[in-house]
Amino acid sequence: DSSTSRGLGDVYKRQMQEKEIALIVKKVRRGKNLQTIADELEEPVDEVRKIYEAVMKAAPDYDIKMIRESLA
Repeated sequence: DSSTSRGLGDVYKRQMQEKEIALIVKKVRRGKNLQTIADELEEPVDEVRKIYEAVMKAAPDYDIKMIRESLA
């Protein structure tokens, strides 16, 4: 039914966002800046900026679930 598929879609989106956050965290830990990360992800800087800024605020713990919640 549609509520189940919508629920699964939300879970999928959350997992994809957490994966993207984890990737950006990994790059930040390696000392990469916003422009470099955006280039490596082949995404516009504006699309990466929101997650990048949330990741930077979460330093040094980089709790992915907390970062995701701050973006909600």
